[in-house]
Amino acid sequence: MSTWLARLDLHHARHAIDMAQRFGERGNEGWARCLLGDLALTGGTTATGHAEARHHYRAALAIAGRLGMRPLHAHCLRGLVRLNHTAGSPSIAEKQRAAVDQRFRELNMKPWPGGM
Repeated sequence: MSTWLARLDLHHARHAIDMAQRFGERGNEGWARCLLGDLALTGGTTATGHAEARHHYRAALAIAGRLGMRPLHAHCLRGLVRLNHTAGSPSIAEKQRAAVDQRFRELNMKPWPGGM
């Protein structure tokens, strides 16, 4: 992804969070935070990027838990698996991946192309 496109995506995701908070749309805030986690993870392999991704995934997980949004929960868990794999904890990621794969099957969801 090009740098300018990544910045544009970040801008739109942050704007989505602002709007969701303004209008009390917690579910939309959760999805936007999950997207920010994905963007932070995709944007680089720095410790700062990893911390930012973890923060957004955990915030989205909290929202998903409160609202019972199981698909969002599954996507955030998948993001955390990718994060652990990228951050140098592949053994932890593999253990988590089995649980995430099971969650996707329970929801009749297919993982996106390319896997975790």
